[in-house]
Amino acid sequence: MNLSTRHLPLALMIACLSLGACAAKPRKAEAPEPADSSPPPSAVDPQVLRRIVKRFTPDKGNVEVGGWLGATSVEDFSTNPSYGLAVGLYRSEDFFLRADLGKTTLSNNHYAQVAAYGFVPLTSSSARVLNFDSVSLGYNFLPGEVFFGRNVALNSDFYIIGGVGSVKFLGQTRLAENFGAGFKVFPTDHLNVNFEVNDRMFSSTALGFSKNTNNIELRVGVNFIF
Repeated sequence: MNLSTRHLPLALMIACLSLGACAAKPRKAEAPEPADSSPPPSAVDPQVLRRIVKRFTPDKGNVEVGGWLGATSVEDFSTNPSYGLAVGLYRSEDFFLRADLGKTTLSNNHYAQVAAYGFVPLTSSSARVLNFDSVSLGYNFLPGEVFFGRNVALNSDFYIIGGVGSVKFLGQTRLAENFGAGFKVFPTDHLNVNFEVNDRMFSSTALGFSKNTNNIELRVGVNFIF
């Protein structure tokens, strides 16, 4: 055996150890790709156009003057047309004061039926007239909008109202209280139309004895704001 043959196993062993060391050497970790932080594309791209609403807000000191027509049901008599005037004063956006004057004339037939009992004058035509006045405090508690079709929207308010006043009826003047609620619509900043129901309560002796009466009033008014 010559020298080169004798050293062949040793060379093979060294080569195997070198290959094993190379195989055992860890690979360098690859850096992860950065995550995409952009939002996914939207299937629908909404285009919402917001409508700017200009709301009427009365200033303190604004005055409201108008008239109204309606019907008043006088207890123990009948329901008849009524009319009157109203003057209001805004104390703030929510509160207002209002003075009312109104009048209704009882139906002659219904009045004659009660007069037949002898408790009210039969011949006096002025006795059939009921006049009233009141001073009330109102509160706008539910502002909103009323839509007419697709393109017209008007500002609106629900309100409650209550006050005191007097009623002149059958030759007597009585203290009266009134409570009601209404709804008003603003076609412009200087004009509103209101729909209102009131109960005017006063003591009456039309049937020969004193009793508290409830007299329901329905009305529609047009008011100008200054």
